[in-house]
Amino acid sequence: MAKLKVLQMIDSLEQGGAQQLIYDLMSFLKNDFDFYVLAFSSGPYEQKFKDLGLPVSVLGIHSEKVGFKYPGNVIKAKAWLEDNYQKIRPDIIQAHGIGADIWARWVAPKDVKIIQTVHLAEAFRGNLLNLKGLKHYFFDHLFYKKTQKIVAVSEAVKKAIGGYFNDPTG
Repeated sequence: MAKLKVLQMIDSLEQGGAQQLIYDLMSFLKNDFDFYVLAFSSGPYEQKFKDLGLPVSVLGIHSEKVGFKYPGNVIKAKAWLEDNYQKIRPDIIQAHGIGADIWARWVAPKDVKIIQTVHLAEAFRGNLLNLKGLKHYFFDHLFYKKTQKIVAVSEAVKKAIGGYFNDPTG
């Protein structure tokens, strides 16, 4: 039986807890799944993932510069993601970070299962009086039906995000 293809999508490969979580997960399960990594920007973890023998694709644009203020970057990012989805044909996308969460749910093919991993509860989430909060609330709720599972990395994050997400899995 073929292994499930799991695409780990993250905003940046800089040093951080999300990157370490992905590294630990893939190190432990690399014989059970075919893992792939997509990131908007590079960092030290790019080489660490490659050293594990895992395919890594980096767009080369910071995730904060892939918003609608930068229409050229939006077009480039969408094409890059669609091309990678076509090549990889993932069964599951596990998204880490706000940019990756939104992009994974927006561009992913309909038949791909999406796991949204929430690493921290940003202060603006749920603050509809804040433009950034309003924007993320809109995108989170527009695309949440494409999410099969929302995972909080700790009890503190789960408590902090509370009922913010309409988790389709309950």
